[in-house]
Amino acid sequence: MPIASTHLGAALARLDEREQQALMLRYGADLPVKECAEVLGVGIDNMKKILKAALRKLRQSLRMDGYETAGTAKKGHR
Repeated sequence: MPIASTHLGAALARLDEREQQALMLRYGADLPVKECAEVLGVGIDNMKKILKAALRKLRQSLRMDGYETAGTAKKGHR
């Protein structure tokens, strides 16, 4: 197994079950946030908070704090 996969697996294991499910629905199944929220039985705003927290934890675990999501990065490139 490549080193990057090992680090990612360890980082994902540190997330709680709901955060893992949220990431799998959003990025694994490629569902829109609204549908992810419906599957998990939460509101859209709560779903966004769960995803944001999970991504923040992954970045911190993988020492990727300086990276931004494409949506965030676009704000500075007008």
